[in-house]
Amino acid sequence: MEENNTKISEELYSFLKGELASFLKGELERIDTQIKAYKYDDKLEEITRLWELRKDIVNEMTAELHKEEISFLKGELERIDTQIKAYKYDGIKDIVDKIIELFILRKIIAEEIKKIMNALSP
Repeated sequence: MEENNTKISEELYSFLKGELASFLKGELERIDTQIKAYKYDDKLEEITRLWELRKDIVNEMTAELHKEEISFLKGELERIDTQIKAYKYDGIKDIVDKIIELFILRKIIAEEIKKIMNALSP
């Protein structure tokens, strides 16, 4: 059941991430089209405003995707920690390989979160 929920969560996350990215890409295309149209009319003020708006959208898109990614990765860390705790009390020796695998996954995810946080910091 937990595996099924994880799969659903991953699919929902991917869908929402795709929807947000699709919407913001559409906005960028719309703004780029407006900028091209204004270039031929020598409307520097409008072009500047649109470029600023475009920059804000790109920054927002990047920040939102990073937030979603961090949230998803933190959820994965919690899930892995829960699995590790469950295996610790199981008492079966061949579970050790699974625990090691989970610790490796946990380390990889923690490193990804650290990279994203470093990329977001000024």
